[in-house]
Amino acid sequence: MKRDLEVLYASLQQKTGISGFDEVLNGGIPKYSLILLSGTSGSGKTILSFQWLFNGAKQGENGLYISITEPLFMAVRNIESMKFYDRKIIEQEKIKLFDIKEDLDYEKIEPHSILSYIEQKVKETNAKRIVIDSITAILYALNDQSKIAHFLFELKKILATLGCTTILISKVTDATKYSSYSILELIPDGVFSLTNTVGENQIVKKLQVIKMR
Repeated sequence: MKRDLEVLYASLQQKTGISGFDEVLNGGIPKYSLILLSGTSGSGKTILSFQWLFNGAKQGENGLYISITEPLFMAVRNIESMKFYDRKIIEQEKIKLFDIKEDLDYEKIEPHSILSYIEQKVKETNAKRIVIDSITAILYALNDQSKIAHFLFELKKILATLGCTTILISKVTDATKYSSYSILELIPDGVFSLTNTVGENQIVKKLQVIKMR
């Protein structure tokens, strides 16, 4: 019975592929979770998210990267030198990249249009690992607390129903905060924080689990 429970638990965990981090998470991120990944500029949020996507693709799980903050060619350029990067995975479309601004009018963005867009892309790609970069930019565009709350609850429900595990990238200017919107810290199942600390003649990156249901 114990062995059966261990096997069941392991099947519900999604390995990140990041050395040491899966052990901290007792095997990985729980499947179907919504995760907030917070950090200041240059802390490595996008790189970590891509590493998670590539690790999933190598395990047979399609990935989807949705950008709203920078051109897709720049996102790819920034990871091409990383050990985890595999050009064939992109060419074989095991990870698909989309730019919301190329498909939607950012100035007139509404919760239903973003939700429909994301749901459509998930179904088109059969993705199981999703990265939205950044959720901060989307919420800023919505600019209404009631719209923001509705959007986050619906996003969580839709993606979990589609069998997806999702990372929402949160960009902050203050490393002691995890988001610019308090509700953004409450709705996700987990909150991870990436920070840069100064060591002896080097900058050390620290990844912390703030909460994990």
